[in-house]
Amino acid sequence: MSENTKRGLRQKVRRGEYPSNAPFGYYNDKRAKTIKVDKQQAPLVVAIFEMYAKNESRFADIADYLYSQGVKTKGGKVYKPDKVKKILTNPFYYGHFVYRGEMHEGKHAPLINKKLYDDVQKVVALRCFRQQDHTKEPAPYCGLLKCGCGTMITAENKTKRQKNSNIHQYVYYRCTRKSKTITCTEQPVRSELLDEQLSGLLAQFALPDGWGDWLRQSIDKAEREEQAKSDVSLDELRGKVAHLSGKLQRLLDSFLDELIDRQTYLVKKADLMSEKKSLQEQMSDIALGQSVWVEPMTKWLDKAVSIYEIAHADDFSAKKTLLREIFGLNLFLTNKNVATSGDQFQISPLKTPWFALGTTKEKTAQLGGNFRNFSEMEGPMGLEPMTPCLKGRCSNQLSYGPEMFLIFYTLPKSKSQYGRYFLGISAIMTI
Repeated sequence: MSENTKRGLRQKVRRGEYPSNAPFGYYNDKRAKTIKVDKQQAPLVVAIFEMYAKNESRFADIADYLYSQGVKTKGGKVYKPDKVKKILTNPFYYGHFVYRGEMHEGKHAPLINKKLYDDVQKVVALRCFRQQDHTKEPAPYCGLLKCGCGTMITAENKTKRQKNSNIHQYVYYRCTRKSKTITCTEQPVRSELLDEQLSGLLAQFALPDGWGDWLRQSIDKAEREEQAKSDVSLDELRGKVAHLSGKLQRLLDSFLDELIDRQTYLVKKADLMSEKKSLQEQMSDIALGQSVWVEPMTKWLDKAVSIYEIAHADDFSAKKTLLREIFGLNLFLTNKNVATSGDQFQISPLKTPWFALGTTKEKTAQLGGNFRNFSEMEGPMGLEPMTPCLKGRCSNQLSYGPEMFLIFYTLPKSKSQYGRYFLGISAIMTI
């Protein structure tokens, strides 16, 4: 019954019939099951629209006028202003109606024209309170930093009015002070000072001039070499698969010529098909794993190259995104200074390319940071550089001797194989 009722209401809406109680100025004709004009109330509707369009009356004045004309609530009281506003903003009176949030064209007789309705809406928009915009974006760095006490940071707007009538607007970042157990004593910090510190922190991870071009050349060279090796491997595997296909065909011919019995044929066929399937999976893995590291490395490199411009620009959203990627939620505001979590520096540079970049820049600066040729920075591929043996044992840590200081990042080459690919920064650490 419920579905049938809803279906009937939808059908009435399609015909242009309002499927609900008639508004003020109309009545529901139960026999014809339509909405008709109330000849006594219709003139009052036109009158209150014309009154309000002149922008000389309030909703309360309209309610008093209707009360003087005998229009009251069921309890015999004056209409409230919200009730009057609902009447004056109802499109039903010019021929349309709203049903379930959608506008429809009605078949009922309109009481006013569209122009008068629009004039009233302009006055309503002019006189009524503006709705607050709750979709306003928060301050740029909210959600990025924590206070030294452990709670999050929020922003607060401050206005300073000088005696010479100058007005200055400032934004301060401070602790939310939502902790019930800790009394925070940290002082607020101006947004300009905070942005300067965060920009400086971000600039530490900017890629130096020339490194980007050298890395792109290294990527292209490594990609070509890997592609060549993959092509050779694929050619070898294709040859083996073709050879096995030939053996299967010769095995079938031998069985058909009754040179071998059925049991021998089935056993040999199963072995050959199993070997063939293994080779085909190897081919598929190699094809899928070709240069799988190039795209993420290229994206990271483009981002690293753009850090310098972002750090010195006013794009706070881009700064926040990069800082969140590099530091996560390990940034704290202590004594009006931005600090990082102590655990953050205990992370091995090999765990993230950003700290690999920071470590390399630091070591490069210690040695002067001047290189005659970026080709000198290249070294053997691997997670660790070639290190000298100390007391008969080889070191497993990065060495700062006369060898190359190399930082590599590991990515899976395929589902069954893992390859070590360059995804970081390398710098010659020659003493």
